[in-house]
Parts: sequence; C-alpha cells; structure tokens
Amino acid sequence: MGEWIRAERAAGRARGGGMTGACQPRLVVSLGLGWVDPHLVVPIPGQRARLPGTGAVCSRSKLGTSAIRLLVPLYVFGCPENFVRIKPQFWVCWLLLAWVGVQVAALAAQHALGPRCFIPDKYLPEVYDYHRTVEEDVLASAGGGDEECGEAGGVDCVICMNAVEAREPRRRMVTPCNHFFHQECLERWMDVKMECPTCRGALPPL
Repeated sequence: MGEWIRAERAAGRARGGGMTGACQPRLVVSLGLGWVDPHLVVPIPGQRARLPGTGAVCSRSKLGTSAIRLLVPLYVFGCPENFVRIKPQFWVCWLLLAWVGVQVAALAAQHALGPRCFIPDKYLPEVYDYHRTVEEDVLASAGGGDEECGEAGGVDCVICMNAVEAREPRRRMVTPCNHFFHQECLERWMDVKMECPTCRGALPPL
C-alpha cells in the first residue's frame, strides 16, 4: 500500500501537482470566469432607476469585490510556489484580468450613463419625462401664468416651499398630475416614497 501511495504522489508531481492535468485550469478558471456581477443584469433590489451620473453602484465596492475575486486564481496560476503545486500559467492570469476588467468597465459605464445604457432605445419601455414641456393652461392653473408674479411665475415647490422656475424645463420637474418641483427636491422625495407630495398620486420611476 505504501509503495502505491508513493507512486501516486510521484505521478501527481510529474503531472504538475495534486490536481490532474486535465482539471488544473478548468476548475480555477471556471471560478473566475463563470460568475458575472449580477448588477450588470439585475438592478439592486428596492432601488429606483436613476438619471445618468447618479448611479447607486459604489465604485470602490465593485473594485474591491473584483480584486477579491482575482486573489485565488491569480495566486494559483501566477505563483510558482502555490500550495496546490500547479505550474504557473500566466496566460490564464491575463485572461482573468481581461474578463474582470471588462465587467468593471461595464459597471463604470452603467454608473456614468445609467443602468440601461447597453440596451437600444427601441427595446426599452417608455419612460415618463419629468422635464417635459407643459402647455400655457397648465402653467396658468399652477399659478405660473403671470411671469411678473416672481422668478417662478407664482409656482412653489411644496417640498421646500421655495419658488420653482416652471418655465425652465431643465431646472424643474413636473409630475403626470401637473405639479411642479425642484429636481433635487423631488429626487430626494422619490428615494423615500413614489407618491406625489401634493396629491399623493402614483409617480412613475425615473
């Protein structure tokens, strides 16, 4: 029995270590390449969609997670004295670095451009435009018909109680129920509840 064990150990060392030559790269590479960051496919549960530049995925967290994922395979295939006795295969290290780099770049693009930046517009559901142009009668009914009533034409944000520039689409937001708010105010409000602060009507996601 002792001779047989020694012979098996010698054969394992000749093949490159304790793992068989056939499964050396496959197991570790599958651990590194077989897992795709779920945030590339599914948004974080409970989080609303955000405008470009306001992504919720933490860059430092993603970089740290990616680095941790690479520790074991880079050690196994890049360290000549690794504990599993696998011969260094630097091409595997480069392959793993390239694959994880692609995932990090995709996450960075989603962080900067929005989580759906890779999907063509024709395949996306219709999204409500909170910066839409409104008719004059809507402005009048909201109190903004007379520009001489003040900077906002008489329209106030009920969240902060300050004037809203209702005639500046990029500087205000209007709900489907035609209520006007500052962009910063309404976005913070929607982080808490998806209801109109004025009439409690349902708000579509950003």
